[in-house]
Amino acid sequence: MKFILKTTPVALYFSAFVMLLMHVVMYTAKDRGNYLRHFSDPFNNRLEPLFQWYMWFLDIFLTPHVAIMLTCTFIYLLFYKVWSNFRIGSYLLFFLFFNVVAFGVFNYYLGTSIRMGLAIAVGLYSAIKILEGVKSAWIGLILSPLLHYGLVLFLVYFIWYSLTKSKGTRFHCLVSVATFVFLVFLFDRLLSLLGLNSYYMMYFTEGFGQTERLIPFTVLYFFMSFIAISLFLTNNLRRTIPKFDFLYLSALYALPIVIYQLVSGIAIFSKMLMPQFFLLSILLAYVFDRRFYHGNARYFYVVLFFAANIIAILYALRMYQFI
Repeated sequence: MKFILKTTPVALYFSAFVMLLMHVVMYTAKDRGNYLRHFSDPFNNRLEPLFQWYMWFLDIFLTPHVAIMLTCTFIYLLFYKVWSNFRIGSYLLFFLFFNVVAFGVFNYYLGTSIRMGLAIAVGLYSAIKILEGVKSAWIGLILSPLLHYGLVLFLVYFIWYSLTKSKGTRFHCLVSVATFVFLVFLFDRLLSLLGLNSYYMMYFTEGFGQTERLIPFTVLYFFMSFIAISLFLTNNLRRTIPKFDFLYLSALYALPIVIYQLVSGIAIFSKMLMPQFFLLSILLAYVFDRRFYHGNARYFYVVLFFAANIIAILYALRMYQFI
């Protein structure tokens, strides 16, 4: 069990289910009709250039239907590869926790916004490899915004982290506060200088992409996770978590932007911050494992997370308009 869950052979048994799921929702998931059309005609659209070339390459060998199924499965596996790079005491819990996050929180990026999901997966995987000393992975990280422009924010964060990771927590807290002040007083001016075309400007000026919820689900998830981590995180626990600074600072720098989203109503920010939300989920899994998953309580939590997996998958099917 430990070998299977800690490595990518998870593809041997669970990716088949993911492919089946993506097959059954092929004609019900939101925006899927557009993707079927784009995969059959890769360059006749406004999509990012690297994603166009990706679709063109798959179109040589595969039908649009199969290409989308494989892309969604690849996104799932790359997410899991990033997740499994962080070692934890219980691989079973980490795997079950991952599925709850993948289908309960990130289902939109697994099966609806496919190019954003692919960009997030490539960007995160490249970032992890850079932290492991693979310098060539910078190519993947720099190119990830060309799969979806929403990855620009994560690219900026990672470059900033690479330059300032030796600084203390107090420095990063001050910069985080300064970020919020900048957004409140100067973001509108910056936006006017960027020269975005009318389509992308709608996301920032006309509330494009907002939902009917008072607080978007992903934003609520971010705040709940951040508060839970802050309450249960100890100095001893910090020292046991690999790449803790990278995981924690990604959330710390996301915090002022999420708060500004609530103030300004610019919904696109939470979508651009999904890589940081994913890293926060890894940190949340660590804290849960270290603080609660021990003794006889483990058996209760295994049953609980198995049930949560079923609920998360059903929720994903609901979001894909299948049930």
